[in-house]
Amino acid sequence: MRKKIVQYNLLSYIFLATSVCLIIASFLFKQWSVYQYQIIFLAVVLYLASSLIHHYLDKSLTFEIGLEYILIGALAFLLVFGFAF
Repeated sequence: MRKKIVQYNLLSYIFLATSVCLIIASFLFKQWSVYQYQIIFLAVVLYLASSLIHHYLDKSLTFEIGLEYILIGALAFLLVFGFAF
């Protein structure tokens, strides 16, 4: 039980630290739209991977949950990409 809690917390901390780094990088590379595009895409892929891994480890991953995360990630990408450019 303790090992599962440590895995979930570690996954959450890695996601949080990487997200903060990507947000900072997005502001630093504001002049270069290609880099911003890649940073936004990487953030969405990281979001999808961490959420799917979380549900897989929790044994609650279903097709509907996977589809929901993919659609939310696509919507977030389109919204952020639309505001960035």
